[in-house]
This record gives sequence, C-alpha cells and structure tokens, in this order.
Amino acid sequence: MSHASVGAASVPFPATPTYAMIRAMHITIHGIPFLLPDGFLIQAGHVCSESDAKTLQSTKLTNIRNNISRRIQAMPKPIEGEALTALRAEVADYAAKYTFSATTMREKPDPVMLEAGALARVELKTRARAAGVELSPAQLESQVLVLLTQNPEFRVRAQRLVAARQAIAAKLWDED
Repeated sequence: MSHASVGAASVPFPATPTYAMIRAMHITIHGIPFLLPDGFLIQAGHVCSESDAKTLQSTKLTNIRNNISRRIQAMPKPIEGEALTALRAEVADYAAKYTFSATTMREKPDPVMLEAGALARVELKTRARAAGVELSPAQLESQVLVLLTQNPEFRVRAQRLVAARQAIAAKLWDED
C-alpha cells in the first residue's frame, strides 16, 4: 500500500489501481475533483461496520417490500385464510432467495463516452440557458445523443480528460 498526499492528509492507496478503483475513489462535487481513501471502496469480501450492515439490511427489506408490493396490490381483497398463508410462504421464499443485483450495469461503461456525455450536457445546458429555454431530462438526453453523433470533438476532449485523470491517479499511487 502506498500513500498519496491529498491536501495535508496522507491517504493510503492500493499499489496497482484498476480503472474501476480509480472511478470508485474519484468523485467530483460542484466541479471540484476529490480522491477518497481506499477504505471507501467496497468489494466482495468487505467486512461491514455495524452501521453498514444495518443500512444494507434496511435496503434489502425495502427492496423486497417494493418488489412484492405490486403483486399484493393486484390481489383481490381481503387476503385471508389459505391465500394469506400461501402469500406469506411465497414472500418468505422470495426473501430467503433475494440477492442484490446490479441490473442497471449490464456491461462496463466506457469512461470516455461517460465523460463525452457529461461535456455535451454542460454544453447543451449552457446553450439552453443562454436561449432562455428549459430542457426536460428526456429532451436533454436525446439532444446529448444528437450532439455526440454530430460533433466528434466531445469524444476527443473526453479522451484527453480521461487520459489525464488516469495519469494523475497512477502518479499518486506511485508516490510514497
């Protein structure tokens, strides 16, 4: 584990970072980039604190409740007798088999395209503001796709930014 200086603090980082680790430990808040300590990165086998465990348990219960809710809502009321017993068994079985899943992340996102999209969003919001127009989120996203298709400069700028971030992160990991 090497250490990188971030401000006045010395923050430990793994010796060989992966892109996923860099992405997970780098956030931008109001345009200011921050590196988070490696303890922030949660991977399989991570030992949770009591607070983390309670939060995960609460999230799991909420997900189970939300996933079953529509089915129960659609059932004829009142739910009693054998129907209630069967429903309770079904919910218990579902809860016993429930696991978190990353269904929204089917494949690893392209960091350059993510950055290009962010650049295009800023450009479109600036143009809309200057024209006195307000774009809905759906309009903004469709215009982002158009802009990225029509203007390859966003991808070129994004490639430079991603490469620069990766070089900075690699340099930070190499420092002792």
